[in-house]
Amino acid sequence: MAGTSHLRTLQALLPQRAAQLWYVPLAGTAMVLMFARLLLYAAWLDAPQFAVLSAGLLVSGLLGMLACLGLQPLAQRDFPILAVKGRSRAGVVLLLQSAQVAVVLTLLGGLATLAGAAWPGLSRGQAQVALLHGLAQQLFLLYTVESRSHGKPITFAWQSLARASTLVAAGGLAAWSTRDATSTLLAETLACTVVMAFLTPSLAQRNRIHLWPALVLAIRRMPHIRWQPAGLLLAAGALAYLQTSADRWVANSVLGPEGFAAYSFAWILLLAAGQAQVIINSAAFPWMARRVARAGSAAAFASTSLLSILTLLLGAVTMVPVLLMAYWAVPLYWPHLAASVRLLPLFAICAVLRVSDFWSSFLVVSGNERRLLASSLIGTVVVLGVALLLLARQKTPLTPLDVAWLPVLLTVAAYTASLLACLGAPKVNTC
Repeated sequence: MAGTSHLRTLQALLPQRAAQLWYVPLAGTAMVLMFARLLLYAAWLDAPQFAVLSAGLLVSGLLGMLACLGLQPLAQRDFPILAVKGRSRAGVVLLLQSAQVAVVLTLLGGLATLAGAAWPGLSRGQAQVALLHGLAQQLFLLYTVESRSHGKPITFAWQSLARASTLVAAGGLAAWSTRDATSTLLAETLACTVVMAFLTPSLAQRNRIHLWPALVLAIRRMPHIRWQPAGLLLAAGALAYLQTSADRWVANSVLGPEGFAAYSFAWILLLAAGQAQVIINSAAFPWMARRVARAGSAAAFASTSLLSILTLLLGAVTMVPVLLMAYWAVPLYWPHLAASVRLLPLFAICAVLRVSDFWSSFLVVSGNERRLLASSLIGTVVVLGVALLLLARQKTPLTPLDVAWLPVLLTVAAYTASLLACLGAPKVNTC
């Protein structure tokens, strides 16, 4: 009887395990599409318009940095635990509260823009579109938190592929037909909104909720939000944003449209690395959270270390053919951005380190937000302080290659600080 029961269990699990094998090709295709769409835009937009597009995406990413004032990473950490305990509705309420905060932040940004707040490289209208673009992307990320927290990587992969396909179709059509960056950003915003409209019914059905009563409940429970851990996660996220994007703000401020366009085109390599890290971490983060809940932080750290080392080695090997292909393709297909190839070796170092950095995720899931914040603060302050000192002493105008050293220093400092924080964090085994 025991053997028969075991066999039946295996037969039930095999289709689920087989289905999980589709995660990598589906999520990988979504990543490639998100990366490829920028290459298409760069081919169809001239250098000044590509600079506007890049500046718009930079403003859009600000909402991602704010992360719903820390509620998004809080939900990303807590929802998997709530799901294991059978409290998925509480997790959905937290996501809805995060969405409400994101809408308020977008409105505040829009009002500040109307009041005269300046965004480098953008007009007021372009900045408003960029803020709406950021809101749409932020809300989509909240949708994916739910599917990942339930341990459904295939659902997350399909969601990512649906968004990527729609963005490529809508944004590509806009870029090709209008040759205008603002129209391209607006098309992407509308496309992402359509995808979320299709995802909403299945989310409500999975968690057995009705949307409007849940929204009202989320508002009523807003005073009960644990703002202290959310604030710590927000601060850590803001510092992480500075580590990964401060150089683009510097480039947008000190380089002209042509130089910023070339810098942004080379930066696509880092965007691709970021997409790869997001896809891997989207499955790894809830897995680490469940690992901490079931086996303790010591076991989770061992698994995180193995994942980081393997990803580092694989990334280093992969980067060689990527650089060789770029040296051949960029002057041929993007001649107006050919100057970007000189930046690629430096960005390749950053890409490999960033895609293999899971130390920050471990610190979050193990409840060591203060260590994460301290490590991020130290690394960021030291590097940005040195960079500002060098900028103050700079006698000649900066070139894209000069600015490209900043992300290298920031990435190395962030990786080292997070690793040291993990090594010093208390670890406990529960099994």
